Amino acid sequence: MLPTEMQWEAAAEGEQLGGAHFGQPYGNGAPENIGKFEANSHGLYDMMGNVYEWTLSEFGPDGKNKVVRGGAWNSASHFLRTSDRVGKDPELRYSDVGFRCVKPSQREGQ
Repeated sequence: MLPTEMQWEAAAEGEQLGGAHFGQPYGNGAPENIGKFEANSHGLYDMMGNVYEWTLSEFGPDGKNKVVRGGAWNSASHFLRTSDRVGKDPELRYSDVGFRCVKPSQREGQ
């Protein structure tokens, strides 16, 4: 399942801009394989700067768009913050949006 926006932000906590896939040159102009940078304090890789990641959370009052987080390979540096949020239409395809699945903890699953 996809994380909520709050779950995504909690997982990204501790991520630093230096660990994001961002800088000059931009690489090959497309998403990169994961794990090129160190994991964050939760042991997760590439929470920022490779591709935006879908969440289950709605963006905007009509609920049509969903929140994506994390910035992407083609993002300007000001989008590479764990607090940045963007709304995208889940019915469309994007070259800079992917997903990260979450598994409920035992505590959540009880």
